Amino acid sequence: MTKWDKLLIVVIVLCSVIGMMWTTKITSNSDHLYLIIEIDGEEYKKLSIDDGTKTKLIPVDTKYGHNLVKVEGEKVSMYESTCKNHLCIQMGTISKANQVIVCIPNRVSVKLVSNKSNIDVLSY
Repeated sequence: MTKWDKLLIVVIVLCSVIGMMWTTKITSNSDHLYLIIEIDGEEYKKLSIDDGTKTKLIPVDTKYGHNLVKVEGEKVSMYESTCKNHLCIQMGTISKANQVIVCIPNRVSVKLVSNKSNIDVLSY
């Protein structure tokens, strides 16, 4: 291997690392987040999410069942649900704009939105 081959490898690795850092930067959300809870596709509640450490539990009661949404700072999760399979609880936490948690049996969806429009560059 010549010194030019080694230089080419270093340049390719540097360009790859810079590209990954740039992609992470443009897809991360630094704007203010809002939590939107929907029942049957209609907005039930819209809350401003801050990065404080205070934990909030938001009850969502529908004719189909009961859900409890947990907000910790900028992280949101489905804490409790009366649905049979509990897939909504197993979806984990969401913390970025345009992420969604859905409880299909209770017809509840929880999503985070931002002030600015995000371009979908990465698939999560």
